Amino acid sequence: MIQQGELLRLLGRFDEAVAIVNAVPADGHSEVRAVKVENLAKSGGPQVRESSPRTW
Repeated sequence: MIQQGELLRLLGRFDEAVAIVNAVPADGHSEVRAVKVENLAKSGGPQVRESSPRTW
């Protein structure tokens, strides 16, 4: 789901990206990545960003 949200963000489909990543189940790890994608989508930035443990 995170990857799908990220792809939607890259396509400029920000509202859909936010909806997808908001549905990510909490498991102690995935929701951190989902929040990162959500924040990027809300900022309206379709640019590719590095997503590494240092930036989660």
